[in-house]
Amino acid sequence: VSGAGAGVSSLQVLDDLLAYVTDRQRLPMVRKVIVAGHSGGAQIVHRYAVLNNVDEKVRASGIDLRYVVANPSSYLYFTPDRPVAPDYRRFAPYSTATCADYDKYRYGMRDMVAYARGTDGMTLYRRYMQRQVTYMVGSEDNDPNHRVLDKACGAEAEGPTRLQRARAYWRYEQVLAPPGQASAHRAFEVVGVGHDQARMFGSQCGAQAVFGMDPAANGKGAACRAPQQ
Repeated sequence: VSGAGAGVSSLQVLDDLLAYVTDRQRLPMVRKVIVAGHSGGAQIVHRYAVLNNVDEKVRASGIDLRYVVANPSSYLYFTPDRPVAPDYRRFAPYSTATCADYDKYRYGMRDMVAYARGTDGMTLYRRYMQRQVTYMVGSEDNDPNHRVLDKACGAEAEGPTRLQRARAYWRYEQVLAPPGQASAHRAFEVVGVGHDQARMFGSQCGAQAVFGMDPAANGKGAACRAPQQ
């Protein structure tokens, strides 16, 4: 890529967009900002929610900043641990013989992008847990051969399907938490929905997270349930 924007991180672009819409001189009526994404979009939203350094400043200004992460192929891990097959309820370092680079960014903390270079995984985790994040995954997004599922070995280290990867990551967040650790995160499985952006964001939990719609007023939206533990 060449030109004026060459070398600019997509995470920095999100910083700039957020600065634009939260500028009280330009848009004085803004009270809430939702950064939402589905599939590949959810992957960048998740990384941005973990890595950005502007969240607390935005919220301190009185703007409610939230993130919605729906059906991503992979997640950013804070430590070298990954879910262990077959039930993905236990966590241990993954085999580097199977995947030498499994813990490199965008799956882990090694070789971090310049935007967040020098950051420490557990410091990021503690900060991230205080940010307003809603995870959603379709209960039917369970095809290990889905045409746009990330099949790189770093993604495969997180589980075989988007559904399994989502469940494992939600458990992982809880496993990392020290006693008394508060969390501002919520997680939902959208019942009967696969890799479908419209039905995910139109679900009862999706429309509430993105649009503030009362689930009682969204009877046609897919139901949501707590993630499997």
